[in-house]
Amino acid sequence: MNFKGTISNRVTIAIAIAILPVIAVIVAMEWWEALFIPVGLLAVWVTLYRIDWAMWFVVIATPVSVSLTDLTGGAGLSIPTEPMLVLITALTLVKMMFFKEYDKRLIRHPISIAIYLYLIWMFLTVITSELPMVSVKQWITRVWFIVPYYFVLGHLFLKDEKNKVRFLWLFLVPLIIACTYTMIIHSQYGFTKKTSTWVMFPLFKEHTSYGAVLAMFYPAALYLTFRKSSWG
Repeated sequence: MNFKGTISNRVTIAIAIAILPVIAVIVAMEWWEALFIPVGLLAVWVTLYRIDWAMWFVVIATPVSVSLTDLTGGAGLSIPTEPMLVLITALTLVKMMFFKEYDKRLIRHPISIAIYLYLIWMFLTVITSELPMVSVKQWITRVWFIVPYYFVLGHLFLKDEKNKVRFLWLFLVPLIIACTYTMIIHSQYGFTKKTSTWVMFPLFKEHTSYGAVLAMFYPAALYLTFRKSSWG
């Protein structure tokens, strides 16, 4: 008799029985936001145990993230990427400071040193800012973008050369989806110049960032298309 399987099934059933009343209460009280709690817990678990998976998820989700604007303090937020970036940043900083888990090649790289100086100088300007709360928010957002996209991805690239190509594919495929969405919306307005500034919303805030991403990844798309290993 498979006792492990029986115990596992019983645990699963017990968890399901415990969760069902909670879901019923949430639906009855219309606390729809609470339904995101399991998703949040899953994100925390993945980030804690497989930070590489969490980072790849962020890469995939970046082109198709939904931009929320006019939040408290006038700040914007991209869902689901920015909450994940905060988790990844927090975990990475803890590992770097307390567990010494970092690649010295990356930490001591000239670009890294330039980033340190940039963040230090930006922090000094926060101290003298006329709007300190706004400046602090801006500084914090810089940190949670730089740590994952530079240090975490840089570590993954140094760990395995294949991760560089993997990154390009994981970003380009959802970017194609974003481009398709934008073209469909734009076509509904006759591809006019006036509407070209906002048809990519909410995936991109406006046409400047959208055009910049396309320009940066167009060479990468050509590289992946014509390199020999892409087609066997």
